[in-house]
Amino acid sequence: YKDFLLAIYRLFPEKARLAAVDFSQEGVISFSTRVDSISDYEVVLKKIDSESKVEGFLFKEIALRSLVRDKLGSFVANLEASIK
Repeated sequence: YKDFLLAIYRLFPEKARLAAVDFSQEGVISFSTRVDSISDYEVVLKKIDSESKVEGFLFKEIALRSLVRDKLGSFVANLEASIK
């Protein structure tokens, strides 16, 4: 689990925070990140794109399941990573 969590953390910009992680589905890790703005979310997307090209990347793909704005104005991106 440690290697997968480290790989997920590498996807986040400095301001992003891991909000939740779920290893219950075989072959898939669901996780959420909280960011302050859409521009911070766009940085997450760019980091996913660049990290996915690195040799040894642990995931086949990472898909956005939802992006919602919470009561405090932050954005929560719910993502799903398929393990290679």
